[in-house]
Formats: sequence, structure tokens, C-alpha cells
Amino acid sequence: MYRVNSQAISTRILNEKKAKDNFELSQKLAIEAAILVQNPPHPPKVWKQAQLKWQEAIQLLESIPAGTFISKKAQEKLSSYKTNYAAVSTQVKD
Repeated sequence: MYRVNSQAISTRILNEKKAKDNFELSQKLAIEAAILVQNPPHPPKVWKQAQLKWQEAIQLLESIPAGTFISKKAQEKLSSYKTNYAAVSTQVKD
């Protein structure tokens, strides 16, 4: 019984740590993307780099499981990240 509980707790701790790490990395990418597009105009390559950073930040937030301590914050950030991604994407010519 103790071993089962111990394993469940260990799994929960690992999930929480991964969720926290993904959240922090998504914030770092969002800051980098925002800095890239300050003071436009920019060449297409810069817009594409920013778009990719927003995309990765969104994917990281979406990978955070519901029920983790950080999941509510992740959901709150997700909509603004998607808005920023959409805005940058209008500048990207494929």
C-alpha cells in the first residue's frame, strides 16, 4: 500500500514539475517573441521567428494537464498567446 502511494506521489511531483517547467519556458518564449517584433517594420524572417516562438509557447501551454497547480494560469495565458500568434501571423507571408 505504501509503495503504491509513494509511486502515485512521485508521479504527481514529476507531472507538476514538468507542467511548471513548460509554463516557465512558454513565458520565456513569449517574451522573446514580443521583443522580436518591437518597433516594426521588420523583415519577413523576423515575423516568422516570432510566429514560431508564439506557436511553441502555445503548444507548451496546451501540454499542461488540467488538474496541475499551474493549469489555471496556463489557460489564462493561452488566449492572449493565441491572440498574439494571430496578430504576428498576419505579417507572415508563406
